Amino acid sequence: MNEATKNLLGKLPNPHIAVLIEKPENRRYLSGFTGTAGVLVVTQGGCSLITDGRYADQARAQAEGWNIVVNRGDVVPAIVDLLQRQQIREVWFDALFTSFDFHQRLTNALVENHVQLTPTYELVEGLRQIKSSDELGQIDQAFAITNRAFEYIFGELHEGLSEHEVAWMLERFMREAGAEKIKENHVIASGPRSALPHGRATDRIIQKGDLLTMDIGAVVNGYYADMTRTVVIGKPDERQREVYHLVLEAQLMALEMMRPGTVCGNADDTIRQFFAAHGYSDNFAHTLGHAVGLEIHEKPGLRGGDTTELREGHVITVEPGLYFPGWGGVRIEDPVVITASGYRNLATVTKELLSL
Repeated sequence: MNEATKNLLGKLPNPHIAVLIEKPENRRYLSGFTGTAGVLVVTQGGCSLITDGRYADQARAQAEGWNIVVNRGDVVPAIVDLLQRQQIREVWFDALFTSFDFHQRLTNALVENHVQLTPTYELVEGLRQIKSSDELGQIDQAFAITNRAFEYIFGELHEGLSEHEVAWMLERFMREAGAEKIKENHVIASGPRSALPHGRATDRIIQKGDLLTMDIGAVVNGYYADMTRTVVIGKPDERQREVYHLVLEAQLMALEMMRPGTVCGNADDTIRQFFAAHGYSDNFAHTLGHAVGLEIHEKPGLRGGDTTELREGHVITVEPGLYFPGWGGVRIEDPVVITASGYRNLATVTKELLSL
């Protein structure tokens, strides 16, 4: 049993409560199991992983210290059987992940046993916020590959390539460098399309004078990297330089706030006010940043209203941007680890405005 599971068990006030875990990222975090079918039943009396025959051997190999239950058919009877054996009287479920159908079937099965179903909200996600040294090791590897991918693509970019070609070149490089996959919302957006904060690659041909935004990330052992750079194909014009350096100034200002005790929402508010003072209150189209780990977007977020204080062990992105429909956009994104005295930047690639 790992420390994460011990921490979850520490939240249970008595031995008659069970926690059901269905979400794949939470299942992996607690048990190490990476299969696509499985439910964890966590109690003070023991921790079980219910899966099917396709994953039996994998579960036994990955979920060390867990009771492996190989089930055929509906998982609900297997859950009920485990609960009855341990005289469970209350079951905590993930209100933000559990489907209505599964909840109804479980309710029908438990009602005659007088077992209460209680919703929880981001119970495990709260534990996942502060990364362990082992997790930081995986994250470091993912970002090392991503940094190398940027250095590689900077030497290969030229007008005449399509966005799809650039996306494939980056994916191939990261795969060959050891990534198990790349993040799903890979952004390769050129010219006017760079005004789309999440502009996926198309067959558009990159042209001289284009802004090109690349938001990419390798995944290593389930842990995501997330980093963005914007470059110019050819010589940047005056407006491109002005917007780029304003975004860079905002990012450097935001990085100075990345330390323990900073309220996440305040950081976002500060950068929004900075852009507004320069006349761009309507052009910052997303939040300042977000945590990253087993998911590409985790909490806390550098967003207005988030009262979370940054703590040592948070891994968070800092990514201001300005976007102008019909013209283009600029985003610069660095990931940082919050340390006892400030932050450690995981991005090593230049933030100088590159002309490629």
